[in-house]
Amino acid sequence: MPDDLARRSIDIKGSIYFLNAAHVVVYQRVSTAWPDQREKVHESYAIIMAVEVPGKIEDESIAAGWVNKL
Repeated sequence: MPDDLARRSIDIKGSIYFLNAAHVVVYQRVSTAWPDQREKVHESYAIIMAVEVPGKIEDESIAAGWVNKL
């Protein structure tokens, strides 16, 4: 993510548009969000996007293993 907040905003909005996201939430993370986390995370905000998978992903795709299980 870019350090410039204006550029970051443009990139996030572009991702939302490109993915045709139905819902988007930007929230401030809390320290208890992932209690079993092994690595220290320095980010204080997270973005969640709800994106509909339009159909079955081709079996040759590297994403097929986890997307087709949804």
